Amino acid sequence: MTIQVVGMGVLYLGKDLATALMESVFHKHDWISDPKRSISMAHISDRLVRAVGVLDRIALCDLTAPGVMAGYFGLNLQQLTQRDYQHTQRISGQVHALKDALGADQYDGILYPSRNNFPSTSIALFDRARAKVGVILDIDLAAHVDWPTFVSDYQVGVVTFDNARFNSSKDE
Repeated sequence: MTIQVVGMGVLYLGKDLATALMESVFHKHDWISDPKRSISMAHISDRLVRAVGVLDRIALCDLTAPGVMAGYFGLNLQQLTQRDYQHTQRISGQVHALKDALGADQYDGILYPSRNNFPSTSIALFDRARAKVGVILDIDLAAHVDWPTFVSDYQVGVVTFDNARFNSSKDE
């Protein structure tokens, strides 16, 4: 489940390289009709892995807690797994709008179950948390220490032409 609200800036974070890639690069891949994953060398060379550090306390709404998605937000499994994201965007908007007793924003973002790398979790950080995080390091994807393991474990085909099994220009 990737969460995105139109008109609201959101930074998507994965706790590891595999989750970050599955939620960003491969998030629109149709696994049922095409179980193969591939990526072009050109796309790999265009990608950076951004290591982000937390500079101040961040309050996350934990959507991984038991009963939250169904009980509090009223979603069923089919709604959670839809590709058009209308239900998850609604939830993101609701969480973004929540205020505490003093009228301040209650959450800086959302901790949510990764749709494409379950049971891992991801973070959707709202734009208002911008000052609470900072870039520690930018790493070329091909130079990331976990890239070879990801390619092997997730059986990703690396192709030398730009027409891989997904169209990266449509994913961004």
